[in-house]
Amino acid sequence: MDTNLALLLLLAPFAGFLLNIFIGKKISRNLSGVLGTAAVAVSFAVTLVFFLSGLVLFPRLFWF
Repeated sequence: MDTNLALLLLLAPFAGFLLNIFIGKKISRNLSGVLGTAAVAVSFAVTLVFFLSGLVLFPRLFWF
């Protein structure tokens, strides 16, 4: 489950970017803005899930 959320965290803004590039001219400007904002909001929500549940994608490394 963690890897799926991590992929969603990375791919949601990229998917919003691709949708705006390919169908952004065909839809209204407001809907295009909502689409981009929603993609970033999904990424933010996944980040909050990771933060609030205490999940760590990469363990801390100590150099000394």
